[in-house]
Amino acid sequence: MIILQVCAYTAPYGGNFIASLLSLDEKLRKKDIETRYLFPESVRNTEWCLQIQKKAIVYFAGMNRFSIKTYRQVRDAMKNADIIHSHFELYDCIAALARKKNQRLFWHLHDSFDDEIDLPHRIINKLQYKYLSQKVTLISPSRHYANRVEELGFDNSRIRELANCIDVRRLKYDGSVLPKYDFLIFGGFYQVKGLDILLNACRILRSRYSGWTVGIVGYDSTWDWVDKNYADLESFIQKLPPSKDISEYYNESSVFLSASRRECFSYALLEALYMGKPAIVSEIPGNKWATKYETVLTFACENEEELAQCMEQYLNKRHWFSEGAKVKVSEEVEKMYGITRWVEEMERIYFES
Repeated sequence: MIILQVCAYTAPYGGNFIASLLSLDEKLRKKDIETRYLFPESVRNTEWCLQIQKKAIVYFAGMNRFSIKTYRQVRDAMKNADIIHSHFELYDCIAALARKKNQRLFWHLHDSFDDEIDLPHRIINKLQYKYLSQKVTLISPSRHYANRVEELGFDNSRIRELANCIDVRRLKYDGSVLPKYDFLIFGGFYQVKGLDILLNACRILRSRYSGWTVGIVGYDSTWDWVDKNYADLESFIQKLPPSKDISEYYNESSVFLSASRRECFSYALLEALYMGKPAIVSEIPGNKWATKYETVLTFACENEEELAQCMEQYLNKRHWFSEGAKVKVSEEVEKMYGITRWVEEMERIYFES
């Protein structure tokens, strides 16, 4: 049997997503099930992709979903597969159009989508989930997005829920490290990640408190935007590049922040909680799973005043939550969202009757 993982994944580092696929690959290999991969051409020479190419067949495709060339690349990669598992939506429709009758197809949601997106994307979503979804099984990380695709016309009986997972082997807690910044946010895609919401909250706080900083992980485009719009906050910001060793950033921070306008299911929030960091997160469907943990504070999405108030709680009480509470949450996150559980559930979904 051959499983083809079709992945519109373009990150410079493999992260939890690639780690989860490789763990699944390893388990299936013991049952003589071969896993092959398809990625965008742009990641061919990344370190993580080169490592996969050493032990598995890897195909590459363009990223224009309307291109005949891209269609042929995906179709040819699918030719000998028994199961096709398409991630990150880009190649979903191509896989549905190109598959043979005896091939099983899974679509796996990773990115959020809402009614606020532009009209062309709303049309594509309607076509995909209502008209191209026959005999497709959809995997959703949350009930909210399962409901959304059902509203678009997808058959609920073919929806499976499976939360994202983290590879704790990537994360090394070091309690001896002194924090370099009070708050940490991943703000590369600043509009979606709500970086403007956070920085506006920082403007509220700067007149009340001094000596605190926010570590922002971003790209050159992030810094261009920050320098243009928030130059007055320079002394409160530490600019951080993306890093393969993500543990360093968690160890060097005190509180994790997510001001996102939308998320499907945040890997970073999972990592932060596992690393014992209290979190302040926006009240959006993609963060709802985390609100059950006592070390998580929430604020109304896009409400800068509420976010500032949550940050102020930390600045007023430096210890904030007890070490025992942080350890408890960390253990619960590993148990509920560890990679072993995800692999077992994914295998069950593949081969359920």
